[in-house]
Amino acid sequence: GIEYYLEVLPVEDVKLNFGFTAVNAYLSSFTGSFNQLNNAAAARGTPIEVLGKQLGNVQPYTITAGGEWKMDQYVEGVTFNWLLKSWPKYYSNTLQQNYGNSTYNPTNVSSEMGGATVIDLGVRYRAAKQVTFTLSAQNVGNAQYVTNPSTTSSQVPYTGMPFTVLGGFEFNY
Repeated sequence: GIEYYLEVLPVEDVKLNFGFTAVNAYLSSFTGSFNQLNNAAAARGTPIEVLGKQLGNVQPYTITAGGEWKMDQYVEGVTFNWLLKSWPKYYSNTLQQNYGNSTYNPTNVSSEMGGATVIDLGVRYRAAKQVTFTLSAQNVGNAQYVTNPSTTSSQVPYTGMPFTVLGGFEFNY
């Protein structure tokens, strides 16, 4: 894999950042009982051909962009921040990539994971040296995505966090 991160300060009170992460995770070989299982499946005409395929539940790449604006010139102690995170569709199982929706697709192979773009916003107010208040809105566009698919009829898939507003305070003594 590779990870790239860039942060720039275009003006004194503003930071902008950009990140890119790419992961190419795959099996290069297998031995022992899995090799025997593959040979048995191949004898039935449906080998488990997962070698050289991206592993399931691994996002091939993720793009992030965000920033922070210290708004002291307008309101003393206020900082506004934002984050955009985006990823493409990917598969929840290596077998799904091999067989797709063909007749050889095993029935317990879960579906592809949809890509999404999520935007988070936040504001922080330092009211005093010891007291800071925070407010954040996560997944502002209420993007719908699955983080862990169901692979059996008795398992419920996990979905990503819907639009959520959180607040809090910090007291340092």
